[in-house]
Amino acid sequence: MSEIPLFKNVENDGLDCRLFGYICDLEERGGFYDASEVYLAKLAQGFAQVELPVTKMHLNWQGKVQDGVYATEAAAAANFAFHTLDKIGVISSLSLHIKGQAGNGTVLLCEAHTLGISQSRIAPGVYEETYVIEIKITDQNNKLLAEGQAEMQEKSDFLYTYAEYLRSIGYAND
Repeated sequence: MSEIPLFKNVENDGLDCRLFGYICDLEERGGFYDASEVYLAKLAQGFAQVELPVTKMHLNWQGKVQDGVYATEAAAAANFAFHTLDKIGVISSLSLHIKGQAGNGTVLLCEAHTLGISQSRIAPGVYEETYVIEIKITDQNNKLLAEGQAEMQEKSDFLYTYAEYLRSIGYAND
């Protein structure tokens, strides 16, 4: 039996409890999130907020947050927001406009809102759906640091796929 992760205090704003639990579990088990120090703060239908406490490892030579840190946090928030729709996907496009700078000790707050679906024709009679997600990054004082958009392509259902994963590692018996 796998060890049960201890969750941080993540706010659930009306999301199905099982979906909420699986997303929190995913965040706790994901080594990438630990390594980059991105943490879930809030989940709702089509919405996720993550936080990143800035430390020396996030800074460039000028003592400011490295641009890639914003992209990492934005991608994490977009993926979590997508999971709240019970979907797994890949980011096909991520566009961020850096509006301000932050330094050591700042907490970066990133919100991702699913705006809707666009369709593009890839062949006669064949359309591909792209989910558009709006991204906004502020500091703990609500100063705008970056904003942009992610586009995601759906690959599978989140609940079913993650439940299968948990069963495969002996964690879930449902």
